[in-house]
Amino acid sequence: INAYTKGWRTNNESYSKEFNIKRKHGITLEEYMRRLERQNYECSICHKVIQLQRGLAQAQLDHDHQSGVLRDFLCRRCNLALGGFEDSILVLESAVNYLKRHKQ
Repeated sequence: INAYTKGWRTNNESYSKEFNIKRKHGITLEEYMRRLERQNYECSICHKVIQLQRGLAQAQLDHDHQSGVLRDFLCRRCNLALGGFEDSILVLESAVNYLKRHKQ
C-alpha cells in the first residue's frame, strides 16, 4: 500500500468499513450494526461479549454455507467450532451425547 492509499483510508475510514462490509456480506454498515445491537453485542452461542475494534465487531458474521443466508455474529471460537462440525446437526448432537457420556 502506498502512502497516498494509506492516507486516504485513514481519512475515509467509514467508507472503507462500508465498502468491506458490503463486499464481504452484501449488507450496509447500518444493517451490520443493527444486527450486532439486536444480539446485545454477544455471541449467539456462548454469549460472550463481542468487542468492537475500529467500529467493527471482533467476531464473525456467520452464514449458511449452502444458501449463503446470513445468520448471527459468533465469536471466533464458536464460528470455528461450527465450521469444524461442518454445520451438521447430527454431528453436533453426537458431540453433545459424547460429552454427556464422559461427564464426571
